[in-house]
Amino acid sequence: MADKRSKKRSKKDFYFSIISMIKSENRLPKDINKQRLNYYVRSLKTNNIIRKKGYGVWELTEIGKHYLSKEVFEDALVQPDKEGTKRSKKNDRFVRGHGFMWKIKTPLLNSKDKLFKTLDRKKLNPKLLNNKQIQIYLMGHNIKFGWRSIIVNFNPDIYYSCKTAQSCYKMAVYDLRNLIIRLENLLGYSLKVNKKHQFKPSKKHFGHVNNELAVKFNREGKYIQVFDEGKEWLVIDFSDNQFKEFETTDNDRNIIDSDVIIDPFFNKIRKHPKILDDIEAKMNQYERIITKQSNVIDYLMKKDERSVNIDKFKY
Repeated sequence: MADKRSKKRSKKDFYFSIISMIKSENRLPKDINKQRLNYYVRSLKTNNIIRKKGYGVWELTEIGKHYLSKEVFEDALVQPDKEGTKRSKKNDRFVRGHGFMWKIKTPLLNSKDKLFKTLDRKKLNPKLLNNKQIQIYLMGHNIKFGWRSIIVNFNPDIYYSCKTAQSCYKMAVYDLRNLIIRLENLLGYSLKVNKKHQFKPSKKHFGHVNNELAVKFNREGKYIQVFDEGKEWLVIDFSDNQFKEFETTDNDRNIIDSDVIIDPFFNKIRKHPKILDDIEAKMNQYERIITKQSNVIDYLMKKDERSVNIDKFKY
């Protein structure tokens, strides 16, 4: 146990030394092993805490400024996933997990006044909303406390860059678990129900960045929505003015839709691009058949009307 605690303190010091150096001199520290430095820098970039301005020049984001106090440091960091790779090229394709919202089931809250005072004492600037929820912002996350649950809207500036939607979701869950632990440390009591943390996603979005159709429609200035049984299922848009995305919007199946339907479909097209030509040819053929049938139906209906009129005339 002592070794684990020592490791955690060392890890915290590494993170803090990096952001302190960026704060004071806008550069990375030189006294850390390069391989280790790259790991911690990648973690801080994944969490949108630091960003590169130019060659050798770094700066803190608004979220990063929260980390200048060791009292609120480290517990809610997302660790870089092995599948979440560096995205340096504009045309790289990857899945972007974003727009996460969670509902955390909690023990019954006994006193909101006491909770409000605790959050105020921790300098988290709590706010009492009209619906009697207490709202705070922590690491850029919008957090609302109710009587039996906590609603967490992840910081909109944070997204997860992965190979699959499932990997993005795992990273988001990892981030949420650490945030729950951070909240427990701040509140001074456990948020577990029946001996475990209970939560479920209320919203989650997965965009296939630089997908061929997304790039095509963006070039043409088009925004596309696809509905399934009256509910939005897919969106092709230009998200946050930087991501050309073919996106599965929120529903219970969107991880499966993204990884099992959409991704294999486009991978197959990339291997056999002639499929698109075949589909287009088939669609044109069907359109001609439908048009021809429609003309025949119109003709027969008009003929039927003429015969009815003639019969009426005879009588």
